[in-house]
Amino acid sequence: MISKIWLIAVGALLQLAISGCDDDGEGNKNFSADTVQKLDSTIATEMQTQNLPGVVVGVWAPGEGTYVVARGTANLATGRPRQMNDPFRIASISKTFIGTAILQLVDEGKLATSDKLAKWYPAFPNADRITIGDLLRMRSGIADSADQAFLEFYYDNPLTTLTAEDMINRSAARVAEFVPPDTVTKYANALLSG
Repeated sequence: MISKIWLIAVGALLQLAISGCDDDGEGNKNFSADTVQKLDSTIATEMQTQNLPGVVVGVWAPGEGTYVVARGTANLATGRPRQMNDPFRIASISKTFIGTAILQLVDEGKLATSDKLAKWYPAFPNADRITIGDLLRMRSGIADSADQAFLEFYYDNPLTTLTAEDMINRSAARVAEFVPPDTVTKYANALLSG
């Protein structure tokens, strides 16, 4: 949910940025002080509303201006401020990269979207029926690895190590929730699929 809210917030920030820019007299266009204040205020409000300890926000409007800031705390235990080069958990953004890499392998003839999951995970439930194409389109029928109990645990313990193998095993254990492949599109985190 936070990522969806931040996508909305970034859209609002872009609208603010584009609406209030001026030239610094040297050919460089920078956001006006009013726009920077609006951006700062929007970020502060979202941080408070979403209970976000720290953020890095960047707005680039070609020919209009650039706004990149780090706000808040990076380490709750020490109080160290958030820095521009601090790492972030990228979460579902990785699906885009994985999907692109898979499609490049398809273009190179190294695999096909019709290949079955059983080729790599023969013991996974229904693996002989699920294709790479099903996984890429979120139509595999695989239950998400994160049920409500796991999500509550994870939100209470955000530094918990999550491995791909753990996620795969949690999904496999939810076999009773599977639906036939290529019948329902459902977003999930297991193997790019749902």
